[in-house]
Amino acid sequence: MHLCWVFLSFVGCSGGPADRDPVQQPAVIPIEATDQQLPDAFVGAEYEASLVASGGTPPLEWVLDQDAQLPAGLQLRSDGRIQGTPSEAGDTGFSVFAVDATGQGDRVVVTMSVVLRPTVLGCGDVMSGSFPGGGSGVFSPDLADFDNLEWLAVALPGDLTQRIELVWNNTGSNILYIERANEPLGSPLIEDDYLFRTLDTGEFRVELDAGTTPSLSGYEGQGQIPMLLASLAPGDWTLQVECTDGPVLERVRQFPVQLGDEIEVDYDVWGPDEGVRIFSLDPLPEWMIWDETTGQVSGTAAVAGGWEFTIAAEAADGRYREELALLSVYDVTDIGCDSVTPVAPAESYYAGEQQAWWDARGFEVLRLPLAGITPSAVTLSLTGSEGTYVGFSLPGPDSLKFYASGARAQSDGTTELVVTPRTYPAVGHFLDDEELYIIAASTGSTDASLELSLDVLCDAAPRLDMAGLPVIEELESVDWALPTLGGVDPVTVTATGLPPGLSVSAAGRLEGATAALGRHPVTVTTTDSVGASGSEPYILSVGIDAACEDATQVDCGDQLTGSFAAPVGSTAVLCILPDTIAALGFEVSSEQTTVYVDVGHPGAALDDVLNAGEATWISWGEPGSTQGVSVNPWSWPNLTDYPGLPVFLPIRAYDEGEWTANVVCE
Repeated sequence: MHLCWVFLSFVGCSGGPADRDPVQQPAVIPIEATDQQLPDAFVGAEYEASLVASGGTPPLEWVLDQDAQLPAGLQLRSDGRIQGTPSEAGDTGFSVFAVDATGQGDRVVVTMSVVLRPTVLGCGDVMSGSFPGGGSGVFSPDLADFDNLEWLAVALPGDLTQRIELVWNNTGSNILYIERANEPLGSPLIEDDYLFRTLDTGEFRVELDAGTTPSLSGYEGQGQIPMLLASLAPGDWTLQVECTDGPVLERVRQFPVQLGDEIEVDYDVWGPDEGVRIFSLDPLPEWMIWDETTGQVSGTAAVAGGWEFTIAAEAADGRYREELALLSVYDVTDIGCDSVTPVAPAESYYAGEQQAWWDARGFEVLRLPLAGITPSAVTLSLTGSEGTYVGFSLPGPDSLKFYASGARAQSDGTTELVVTPRTYPAVGHFLDDEELYIIAASTGSTDASLELSLDVLCDAAPRLDMAGLPVIEELESVDWALPTLGGVDPVTVTATGLPPGLSVSAAGRLEGATAALGRHPVTVTTTDSVGASGSEPYILSVGIDAACEDATQVDCGDQLTGSFAAPVGSTAVLCILPDTIAALGFEVSSEQTTVYVDVGHPGAALDDVLNAGEATWISWGEPGSTQGVSVNPWSWPNLTDYPGLPVFLPIRAYDEGEWTANVVCE
């Protein structure tokens, strides 16, 4: 009988020949794997590289370390091969383990670079392509969809080129992303590191010079302008790069002036202008005085209309450029309440090379005098075209009356716009100025014979002259005036739905005290002496917590931090009650993402601020910058328009990232 056993690394059996030596198994060789630098990979190109290790008991298996990430588009195979098609450029490092059959392992740090290899075009070059699909989002193109995107670059010429024009011809719509200067070549941070242009079908020109954004001069240190073309819809595309060296004029499109106003336009070129002659190739009206030595146009606007002419800029060394310019003059027509006024612009609001606000031929400006009358609401209705546009300017003598920056609307048929005590601007703002400027235009036809009709209705029915009811503190005695607008005095105010302890007196004052915390739907009715009446729904908040419901309540001196967790449309909303504050300020910053800051209109509910556009866009800041937002008696919105009302401050972002806000009060 033989007795056998297994003991570690050798096997022995009793009863064999006395002179047989024990069988020795070879010693185990430990795994040896050093840190490795892999060859560069190229965005959009297939890639394969193998990790190397020695020793160990075969077979070796390669495993990615916990939380380690390979470049987007690459995968690690168990045999150590790294394969795939990388979709994002950049330098990266990650750790892996080489593990043998006995479970022994060694950790390896791997570094590699994914390099963007765009097609580089020079002046005069032409390139064509085709996209089979589409559907990229504006801020989120699929960087791994190589069939529907193209990485390009334009090499900066070494001569005196002053402007590069990218001339596109498309059968399908695309988006062109131009990477900002001094960013990593092919950065995947589309919203942060790129500016975009939508390229519709047909010919589309993108200019790059000293006066554009981005500026051509910003790329001088890197030698090329990186771009990404992404498909919105299937189709073919062609790009031609055109370069010119003539002096670039700073501004050829001028804001329109009102009939009878002085014209003072200074045409100038970017950069050194010594020896540059600026002149018109076309005759100008007698009342426009051109000074070729300075490039200035002056005079008194004597005729309404638009004058297109060609400006030439010629440098002393012969470099030359021509550009189309426009000087536009608008007249103002006075209209009255409860009137119907014909409107006959010479062309559509969106017709012509200059387009819209530059060209007074595309709109008419009207003025509604309000001296001596007190309508509580004004309704504007524009009809007569399959597309109409109507708006009114901000109140105040410094507003641009030709451009409806206060409120505007357009539709495929009749467009209606209303101003009341609860809109912003409110009707009271225009009553203070005793006038309302209106702009009216067609967006649906270029027929010069088209005649639109503007219907103006002034409603004198009594209304509460407040954007919203004030916030009431718990158990605090209140005596708050409820002013009215319109109607025939005396006007009485009543309310239903008030919480216990509060009432409206015959004199029109909100009085009493309540412990009923929360948000209360209230209906306020105003009735004048001849029986004209109107009712409006309001929300009465008892307690600042109720007023700031679903927002982050802040106070003077607070510093807040937060995080935008969702990749698209993330919003944080701050809320403050500024009753005892003379001036309110916010300092908002984010290191990771661009932030957009709004201020909610007075009386607007949080849902209106976020979803109905009842907010004034204030500013935006790039990553790493700090945006100062001020709400004071001189700003717009105006702090004095928030008596007893909360101020909502939405902070928006379209990428993940941390944000910080400081609340500063005076």
